[in-house]
Amino acid sequence: MSKSETKLWWQLRKQLPQVRWTRIESRVNQGVGDVNGLYQGSEFWVELKVAKGNGSVAVSPHQISWNYARIMNLGRAFFLVTPLKQSNLFLFGGHQGRDLVRNGLRTEPLAVFHDPLDWKKILHCLTKASIIIKKA
Repeated sequence: MSKSETKLWWQLRKQLPQVRWTRIESRVNQGVGDVNGLYQGSEFWVELKVAKGNGSVAVSPHQISWNYARIMNLGRAFFLVTPLKQSNLFLFGGHQGRDLVRNGLRTEPLAVFHDPLDWKKILHCLTKASIIIKKA
């Protein structure tokens, strides 16, 4: 995890202490999400990303595959992306990894959160919101 992604991780922990968070650092199972969350019976995975100044987002082929498989098996997996010099957060579904590589922040997110961040809404999206997969 980069320093900026670590900052995002600490922000998640601080703002959503009611979530049972587990940070994952796996060199064996490449692609596994950065953090696993559990809240009131809802389990979800979050891959933390910081977009570059031009809006591009670095997502590895392993991350694309792992997140896509999670979503296709009715799991909850997300990419939570923050632009380098902004405090906004963009939430993308695990099925959107390829789009993030191709289009960066031009990809249509599931949700955008502007400063001041509404952490209740962020938690709702992670645990309850429907993930609609558009067929290409």
